Amino acid sequence: MQNLLDAIPDFTVEVIEVRELGDVTLTKMHTSGHGAESDSPLEETVWVAVEWRDKKVVWWGVFATEAEALEAVGLAEQETLRGQKQLERLRALTAD
Repeated sequence: MQNLLDAIPDFTVEVIEVRELGDVTLTKMHTSGHGAESDSPLEETVWVAVEWRDKKVVWWGVFATEAEALEAVGLAEQETLRGQKQLERLRALTAD
């Protein structure tokens, strides 16, 4: 961690969203900062998937997209179906 802070001294992480999906937590984070020597900006949004067992982390990974994170924990199809159901409900509410 110290190497990261040496390279990007103003490194910050902002939690955008957290979802509890059974034994998995999915978190969307925005990271930012500037290179110590170059002053080059860093802006990135990442998804962190964490698997829990008995209140302990048993696996975690950082992914560029939500779809990649969901696929890594085997929930891609489940979340797609949930999104489709939400879209159907919204359409039903707005239908004439």
